[in-house]
Amino acid sequence: MNDKTILRMNLLGGMNAYVLDHVADENLIDMWLMCGVPDGATEDDIKEMAEDDSLWIDAVNTFKRIINESDV
Repeated sequence: MNDKTILRMNLLGGMNAYVLDHVADENLIDMWLMCGVPDGATEDDIKEMAEDDSLWIDAVNTFKRIINESDV
């Protein structure tokens, strides 16, 4: 696994924890689970997302949207 993948995996984990721990709006959480990191994602799932530029960018853009629309 290369450094870029490891960094992206760590960022995905951090974004996931932030949304699940700090966002109260259920609609935004649902958006995250559909377009960010799915509920119950395994390390292999997160690795796959980190290695796929399209999935990675979708997750980052979804996180940005959630942060902009939430009260956190």
